[in-house]
Amino acid sequence: MPLCRLHMRCLLALGLALAAPAAHATIVWYEVPNGDLSNSPTGPTRITLAEGNNTIIASVGGMDPQDWMALTVPAGLQISAMLLTDYDSINPVSFVGFQGGPSFVGDYLIPQSYLGYMHFSANEVGQDLLPIMADPAIAVDAQGFTSPLSSGVYTFFVQQFDEDTLYRFEFEVTAVPAPGAVGVGAAGVGMVARRRRRQTR
Repeated sequence: MPLCRLHMRCLLALGLALAAPAAHATIVWYEVPNGDLSNSPTGPTRITLAEGNNTIIASVGGMDPQDWMALTVPAGLQISAMLLTDYDSINPVSFVGFQGGPSFVGDYLIPQSYLGYMHFSANEVGQDLLPIMADPAIAVDAQGFTSPLSSGVYTFFVQQFDEDTLYRFEFEVTAVPAPGAVGVGAAGVGMVARRRRRQTR
């Protein structure tokens, strides 16, 4: 994809993000003004997420086949979803995977190095990628994980060897529920039910 066309697609993606205030999305990395994401597994671009929707708009492929980013989830927060909201490429699929920690340890060419991974495409636009990457039938031989992702640092890897690919991820970050919140809610429902029974007697 010519660079000018790629920038036009990035600008369009930016416009779509800004045109949806209800989603409360914050662009935490946009390659046109912020620069290319790191090409090094031992020195990924560090990005701190905040509560709400955290958008990353980037491209990978051709002379820049790898993007590495270390996402920090502050204490008290969790990644509830990882939405693919845009994919533009003549290549039908790209790769994404992640590992826990501030840099990638081990061989990124073997599945055992990942907590989860998958090949993604335009078919997944609008979907949460975390459940797909957690599926052992898809991420064969990966270490495995459960969603949501708790606080900590996670290194994500995106790869495309062929034509330039524009992608846009939205990481939905939510507050960790207080201990016992679910139990309190259930107890509250029970109290209301008992009160209604008494009123009908």
